Amino acid sequence: MTEASIAREAPLDLASGSAAPSLRQSRLAVLLFIALLAAAAVPVFSVRIPALIDFANHLGRLHTMAVLGQDPYLTRFYSVHWKIIPNLGVDILLPIFIRHMSVYLVGKLFVFACMALWLSGAFAIHAALWRRIGLGPLVAFLFVYNFIFFYGFLNYLLGAGLALWGIAAWIALRRSHPLLRGLVSFVFVLVLFACHLFALGVYGLAVLAHEAWRLRTAPAGGRRLGGDVAAFALPFLIVPALLLASPTAGYSLDVKWTAEAKFFGLFYIIKNFNNPLDLAIGLGLAAAALLAWRRRVLLVHPLGWYLLAVSVPVYLAMPDVLFGSWAADRRLPIAIFFVLIGMTRWELSAPAARAAFVAVVVGVALLRFAVVDYYWRWFDHLYAQVEDSFRDIAPGSRILVGQIESPELRYTFRHFLFHAPCLAMIERSSMVPTAFTHPGKQILHVNRAYLQFSDVNETPLPVQRRLVAEARHPDPDPPAGEYWAGWPQKFDYLYIMYQPRPENPLPDLLTPLYQGDEFSLYKIERKPQPIE
Repeated sequence: MTEASIAREAPLDLASGSAAPSLRQSRLAVLLFIALLAAAAVPVFSVRIPALIDFANHLGRLHTMAVLGQDPYLTRFYSVHWKIIPNLGVDILLPIFIRHMSVYLVGKLFVFACMALWLSGAFAIHAALWRRIGLGPLVAFLFVYNFIFFYGFLNYLLGAGLALWGIAAWIALRRSHPLLRGLVSFVFVLVLFACHLFALGVYGLAVLAHEAWRLRTAPAGGRRLGGDVAAFALPFLIVPALLLASPTAGYSLDVKWTAEAKFFGLFYIIKNFNNPLDLAIGLGLAAAALLAWRRRVLLVHPLGWYLLAVSVPVYLAMPDVLFGSWAADRRLPIAIFFVLIGMTRWELSAPAARAAFVAVVVGVALLRFAVVDYYWRWFDHLYAQVEDSFRDIAPGSRILVGQIESPELRYTFRHFLFHAPCLAMIERSSMVPTAFTHPGKQILHVNRAYLQFSDVNETPLPVQRRLVAEARHPDPDPPAGEYWAGWPQKFDYLYIMYQPRPENPLPDLLTPLYQGDEFSLYKIERKPQPIE
């Protein structure tokens, strides 16, 4: 087989004399996949609430959607307005299950399903490209707990996992009739648009890279070339029309590009909870991969280099805030990395080489799972305190959430408790202003009578100093969107997050109800309105 033919259509033999993974190796890969998937599930199901930053907010929001019309308090505060929004995956799926199962169990099952989609998606791409399963995709287990995952972007996690399978399907159908490829791609485009716009972008980049590779290495005749172009391009033509029909288009100018986000996007691939350990593991794995590549033990399919050539400039140009969504560019590297894992193959024909590879992958994966489990159990203790504090909250109340000026907790820990008060939507049918109700990104909206109580624009939590100033000297003309203006008359309870010691900032107004390790709960004593 010549090098030209190898580059064109024979992905099994990229290196002269290399052997395809044996059937025994494929069986070993499947068994290890099942075992490691079970191990990866342990942190998810060993806690009541997985510590994903947005997770509690999503649970509260999805529970609300499931019980609207049945819960009189939540029905008074919220309503659903169905629209064409590229952020609907969990909104369509999960309320159906929440009506029949515990919202906490549904949430954990969904998180595990997203993990399984990402991991199996890397294997699916590998099988479609190399036509047999090797041990290489097991590397994905080392990165399944990454910081984009920890942010809890549920719709993106679902969409990106499905995008991996869509990419695998496109590669597997590369020799099929263009009409079939186009129809399958059209289905994935619609599904991915419904899940998340950025997940659709991952799929589009990979398909574009695949077609560029095929055009470069195996140019077709006029008719087939036209069919290939149509199969690739036509399914995406519906996207601009859907966007124009979506309220998301109204936030197309809400864009912000930051240089530091490019570093964080790459670091988030390996970032877990312990930065020194994460950096050491990341650097060690990078050095091992580079050495293996130089020695032709690690093989990268030519399509992988095309994908990098397409993705790198897009990543550098992509804003950190896009269509009003934060961390837009930071989500790209980890998804592309999982695609690349599927596009690599490890030459492990020698038993010693296989044993060493498996030992490293299993050992590092179990170490990272153990770190997650350790920290998640600590966070579960904090979440349990928040839930315990709900006993002092009356059903149907309005709850304001603020924070102290200089939290002592590090960034990683501080943000994991950010949305915990949204669990009061589940436990006490309360209105929490930080619930995700953005009109351009969510279908759950705050009813008009309570818009003044809600942070629909997703602004930072008000700090204690400003809350105290507002209580003592109310602003008669507060800025637009400052939902907490006049808060002593608008809300029933106040959480001050990241306050580890009881320091009542307004003893004449606030009655302490509960003191947790990292928050305080107060009842707001209504001031009598002046008689005019």
